[in-house]
Parts: sequence; structure tokens; C-alpha cells
Amino acid sequence: MGAALGSMWGETHLGRGADRRSLLVTGASAGLAAAFNAPMAGILFAIEELRINIPDSAFFAAMISCVVADLFTRSLLGQTPVLEASLTQGPPPIDSLLFFVVLGVLNGGLAWAFNGSLVEATRRLAFRSLWANAVKVLVAGTILAMVGWYDAPLLGGGLPLTNEALRGQGTMSWLTAMLVLRFALSIGSYALGTAGGIFAPLLVLGGLLGLIIGDVGQRLFPAAVPEPAAFAVVGMGAAFAGVVRCPLTGIVLLVEMTGQYDLILPLMIASFTASLVADELLVPPVYDALLEMQLANAEAKSNE
Repeated sequence: MGAALGSMWGETHLGRGADRRSLLVTGASAGLAAAFNAPMAGILFAIEELRINIPDSAFFAAMISCVVADLFTRSLLGQTPVLEASLTQGPPPIDSLLFFVVLGVLNGGLAWAFNGSLVEATRRLAFRSLWANAVKVLVAGTILAMVGWYDAPLLGGGLPLTNEALRGQGTMSWLTAMLVLRFALSIGSYALGTAGGIFAPLLVLGGLLGLIIGDVGQRLFPAAVPEPAAFAVVGMGAAFAGVVRCPLTGIVLLVEMTGQYDLILPLMIASFTASLVADELLVPPVYDALLEMQLANAEAKSNE
């Protein structure tokens, strides 16, 4: 939404023939900073994800926009971190770092499943006709109503569910069920064109997967894994790195969202591992894959 606002502002004030890339970068950065109370992550996202040649003044403008957006958000919502990560054990032991490598590998696999399922579902559920679209909306609404009746926090961006994971709550069977269900709901919501998003649902999936690995590690090696909730934080960053392919943004984003600076090393290990595994599995970054699909659809329509 921030990128769209920047693009529209440029079109309105600079004209259609003007180069609006700088305002697009500025809007995208400010949007991320405001949504997650993470100004540095907004800047890194512009650098890692957009990867376009723009003048230095554009990045300076993006920095200013992130600071202003974050200040405005903090004035309205307060200065507490977005996520409630109350970790008490300090930095994870050195012995636990191998588990973060495993977590990174699994998040690389999650990126393969998530990106592939998202593109395929979006392609299959694309608009066909008015009646077909009405049936899809009816079925989706019925499913979401049933899920919301059963457990309302399962719907929406997933912030309550994420905070539960960060508090280390839930049995192994419950966490696994929530991971599978949220995966299906996130893919289905986006593919149907409803307001599901990618960022927040992705963090939920990474947090649930991280807590599962943390619980398993604590049962097997309690001295090496004293606090499974730390794996939930790291899992979010690793999931972001694998799916979006922006490891530095994922690391800084989770540090800013939780205030847990002790987890920088585990976040680096898991995030870079997830990104490398996703590369080896030939998983395209999610936004690149969606853009390629949209361009292919537009070309197919022009040829009809």
C-alpha cells in the first residue's frame, strides 16, 4: 500500500512521463516502517527487495519517510514493540546454534511449499466468470465463518496467535494443527483476492514452526534449549528470509519488532541458512514469482 501511494503521488504531481521509482521506494519503505514499527527494516527492504538503480537522494528520502512514519505510528500506538517476546534466559547457549541451522533448513523448505502453493493457487483460482467467482467467495466465506466460530484469533493477521507462540504456549499437536491451518488459510485468502496479505501471515507460520523446533529441542537437549520461545522469534525471521529472500531485512525486522537484540546471531544463522536452502531448491522470491505470473497473464490476455 505504501508503494502504491508513492506511485500515485508521483503520477499526480510529477506526471505520467516522470520517473516515479524514487517515490515508489519511499512509499514502500515508509509502509513497512509504519506497519511493523521498524524503520531500519524499511530501509533494508528497499535495498534488498526493490534492487533498482536510483539516486542516493532517493534512499535519503526513504530514510526520512521511515523515521516520520515510525514517529507518527509511535505517537498513536505507543513505543512498545509490536510483538510480546518476554525472553528471560539471555542469549541462547552456543550448543543450541545447531538447532537454529536446522530451523533455517526447515524454513527453506517452508519457502518452497509456501511460494509454490501461493502461485499455483492464485493461478487456479483466478477470475473466470461472475458465477464461478460468486461460488468461490461463498465457499471461502463459509470456511472462514466456521474457523472464526471455532477460534476467532485464527483469522486476521495472526498477531494474537503470534504472541501466544512467543509466550511458548500450546501443545505440540496444537502447534502443528495451527501451522497447517494457517498455511492453508493464508494461501487461500491471497489466492481468492481477499485482504490476507503475505507479511503478517508469513511471520505467524515462521513463529509456529520455530516454536515446534524449540519444543523438540528442549525435550531432547534441555540444557542446550532452555527457552523454546526464542526459536519462535528466529523462526519468523528465517521464514521471511526464505520466502521474500531478504535475510538482512528479516533479521532487523524481528529485532525491531521484539526488542530482542540477544537473538541477532541466531537470527543471522537461521535466516541465511533459509535463504541458501531456498536458492538451492530453486525457489523464486515470492514477489518475483507473483510478478512473473501477473505479466504472463497480462500477455496471454493481450494475445486473445
